[in-house]
Amino acid sequence: MNATEEKGEYLGCCACVDDPAVIGGGGCADKRYMFTKREENVLNKIRETREKALAVKEKILTLTRDESSPALMEEAQSELQRLRQVREELEAERIAAGEERMRMLGHM
Repeated sequence: MNATEEKGEYLGCCACVDDPAVIGGGGCADKRYMFTKREENVLNKIRETREKALAVKEKILTLTRDESSPALMEEAQSELQRLRQVREELEAERIAAGEERMRMLGHM
């Protein structure tokens, strides 16, 4: 606890503690860079989808090099298209979650 906290004096917009252990400090201004659970969940899903898409792209490259069956290639391309659609939906969810965080902080 620093001297300001002991006296109960807070600078800034609220009683947020400026804790150096928190990245960028702990004030309200810095909280806009912290994620809510909803945002973390969406970002994790985006990462998972990206990894799956990279694997499918690698599979497509392999199928192209090996001149494999057109049915396998079509299946892989369909999966890649599906993953692109999922990514678009997750991006919309990510934006909505970010806006929710900003509303919770009183910035919107």
